[in-house]
Amino acid sequence: MVWPDYFDEVTNLINFCDEAGSAVPDWEYCFENITNETDLGRLKDKNANSFVYIFKMVGNNTDEVKKALCKQKTCNHTKHRKCPKVNKKSSQFLYVGSSRRNILGRIKQHLGQCPDATYALKLFDWFTGHAHLYGREYSGISPTALQILEDSISEKLKPMFGKQGGNGK
Repeated sequence: MVWPDYFDEVTNLINFCDEAGSAVPDWEYCFENITNETDLGRLKDKNANSFVYIFKMVGNNTDEVKKALCKQKTCNHTKHRKCPKVNKKSSQFLYVGSSRRNILGRIKQHLGQCPDATYALKLFDWFTGHAHLYGREYSGISPTALQILEDSISEKLKPMFGKQGGNGK
């Protein structure tokens, strides 16, 4: 009997899940002040590898933070600036993301240094609280396994903002 092609796809997915589950980070970081240029500068030479990162707010009212981004998304003079999806559940975790190149550039986008059409938190536009940035660097991980890692972490942490699934990663 010849197996249908979709069994090959399932086998490939299982292999990618195994890869994601056995991935060992090369480097882990926690920046307790996302505005600290010295901390962010440590990411400057980390552009060749893949990363999974988490923005977590500290000591803020989750409902107020959610309202602030919702207001930002609908405000007449800023609604043209693309922001991530607002999820139903409030959480201390703001966002879970991944990057396969230029992690420093992607983090700066989330801080607000990016074109209006880029989907990013743009924290400096609306967030007045305190947040930490956590991340892990992986070398040699496939894009699919990296996406599985990101989605698994997102499913567990249930961040307030961002969608699951890739953007052609």
